[in-house]
Amino acid sequence: MKRFICLFIVLAILLVPIVLGAGARGKKAEEVWEVVLIGKLEHPMFDNTFIGMERAAKDLGGMKVSMVNPAEADAAQQVALVEDQIAKGVDAILVVPNDPGALEPAFKKANDAGIITFTHESVLSKNITFDIEAFDNATFGRHHMDNLAKAINAKGGYICFVGNLTAVTHNEWVDAEIAWQKEKYPNMHLLRDRLVSDEKTEVCYEKTLEAIKTYGDELKGIIGSSASDPPGAGLAVAEKGLQDKIAVVGTSIGSMSGPGLEDGSIKVVSIWDPQKIGYGAAYIIKRVLDGEPVDDGMDVPGLGAIKIKGKVIYGDESGILDITKDNYKNFSF
Repeated sequence: MKRFICLFIVLAILLVPIVLGAGARGKKAEEVWEVVLIGKLEHPMFDNTFIGMERAAKDLGGMKVSMVNPAEADAAQQVALVEDQIAKGVDAILVVPNDPGALEPAFKKANDAGIITFTHESVLSKNITFDIEAFDNATFGRHHMDNLAKAINAKGGYICFVGNLTAVTHNEWVDAEIAWQKEKYPNMHLLRDRLVSDEKTEVCYEKTLEAIKTYGDELKGIIGSSASDPPGAGLAVAEKGLQDKIAVVGTSIGSMSGPGLEDGSIKVVSIWDPQKIGYGAAYIIKRVLDGEPVDDGMDVPGLGAIKIKGKVIYGDESGILDITKDNYKNFSF
């Protein structure tokens, strides 16, 4: 009888983690989930994403968030940072990939270690629970093209920048921009294949100067995908005194684009609120860790009514925000 009781106690102890479920992972009630954000590089966009995650952690409780970023937009550095977090045994990792494919082995290793993985701006990532997007990429790309067409009266040549050729989200925006231009704005035309800025203002500045020299009066518009692109292109346009001849639009934030918006070298930039993205991502990550469902159509703070397609979560289209000379000072990011 004593042997039977001892065996029962041992089995009960072994079964506790199973009963608690994958989300609980055996943590005690007083402990908190450890979640880390890995951005593309040191950048205000990711600083603000982290602010949103911190706010969610405070509001929701039971979660501790931290952030580490590579020194530059380099895939190998991101892989190394993921490896570091695996060694530390965190509970969840959210990455904004420079090269999604390069991260897949590291994500698999994390998953095998019981660490759940998420991405942002990486709809093709596979070894993850969810990729989290502010809205559908095609919608955002078309919005950029509409802004450019309005600024140049839907006439003339244009070029497009991406942060990296491996940055899936940037390239999907540009694909949509070009397709929308061909469908809706026949008097506009693409001058060349997309240019790469490496997410650096100075690179976009230098390549814009080269484009101005190459295309002259034929160049009427520039669309930037990285938050650093419109400021870089705007600097080149302002240096040449071409604010009235070349329109710069694209993705950026007010704190980076303010000078260009003020002097007219940037017409408008569009963005999602990175703090809202951070909040929504942290909300979703905690639900998964807690073993709670994330369902299509549910309302997520910061993202609105979400749509789930495969492993991708899209916020609603109301998340697009246009920042202009008139309103950029209203935003803290």
